[in-house]
Amino acid sequence: DGFRKSFSAGGLVKEAEAFLGDKLPEMIEEIAAQGRDFDAIVLLDKHREILLPKQKDSSFLIHLADCMNRLGLMKRAAKIYLFLLENYRDKEEEKYFYLPLVNTYMERQEYSAAADFSGRYLERFPEGRDWQDLYYLQMRAYRKAELFDDAITAWKKNRGRADDRVRMVAAQVFWEKKRYQD
Repeated sequence: DGFRKSFSAGGLVKEAEAFLGDKLPEMIEEIAAQGRDFDAIVLLDKHREILLPKQKDSSFLIHLADCMNRLGLMKRAAKIYLFLLENYRDKEEEKYFYLPLVNTYMERQEYSAAADFSGRYLERFPEGRDWQDLYYLQMRAYRKAELFDDAITAWKKNRGRADDRVRMVAAQVFWEKKRYQD
């Protein structure tokens, strides 16, 4: 704060903000690495207008979203993951943001959104490393939201790739639908 105040009235405001834009991400990541998630989020909030528009590196934003998740700020974490998905659409990194986003939606009990984003991943990245986890989360989300018909559709589409976790959820869904023969 003192640094910013010292330069706020002078002719070097833009340079000071550029310097802070470069240094603050490192400081925030270091603070978070020390387990001081709350302090990291406070620092982000104080300098949000400098930090967020300049971020080209996804790792910084992932660290922030992880901090927010650990602090129970799931809505804010979800916004960051959505921002990352939008900004990395059709790029290699896109596939890495689905699992944390879906986990965040599951924690927030937003099961329809969790199922939707899981389904998007399953379609876009059929060979992705998170495919099994997101298939499981999709099935769980459908079950939790009592969208049993959607769960059955997803099961029929991907049953050949189901692991034991998915089979267990599918069994629960079929039980709920009284479709014991399936």
